[in-house]
Amino acid sequence: LVSTVVVGLLGLSVPINLRVQLLVENHVGGAPSITVTLTLLLVVLFWFVWLHRRLTGGIDRLVQVHRPITLALLALLLLVLPSYGNALYPKLFVLEWIRLVLLGAGLMAMMNLRDERLVRVFCLALSVQCVFQTAVAVAQYGLKRELGLGLLGEEAPVFQNIGIVGAYRATGTLGHPNALSYF
Repeated sequence: LVSTVVVGLLGLSVPINLRVQLLVENHVGGAPSITVTLTLLLVVLFWFVWLHRRLTGGIDRLVQVHRPITLALLALLLLVLPSYGNALYPKLFVLEWIRLVLLGAGLMAMMNLRDERLVRVFCLALSVQCVFQTAVAVAQYGLKRELGLGLLGEEAPVFQNIGIVGAYRATGTLGHPNALSYF
């Protein structure tokens, strides 16, 4: 039951833009900070639950890997390290590398769902969020304002000039129109 709840919450948390930024470096481009999000906290909780399951005999191995994906992740993490020597802003390089490591921790968590039921719970939670984000985006676009969901990370729609006409772009609770469209 605990595993199911953690996986469900993890799926629901992905588009929620609650975050705390640590070690902020004001700069244009790159990762300007270490960003602690609700999703990151749930990935950490996921690994604690999996460690507990392993120690109590609930699973046979703590980490199960898909070799091609894991090798690609390790290659990405290792092959970018030489660029640290050429970085004009080494701190930004380190912050971006930490962001990649945290992304890898989430990717490894997804590889370790192992149970079809947990995969279904995660996909259902993501589907619920897709419907919710679509509803928020449609409402933002139609009303051309935010809906008061700041607690979930909502920001006001962005007005942008596109060619000769201006348009409002919805943000959902992801904080940016592009992040909403990626989701």
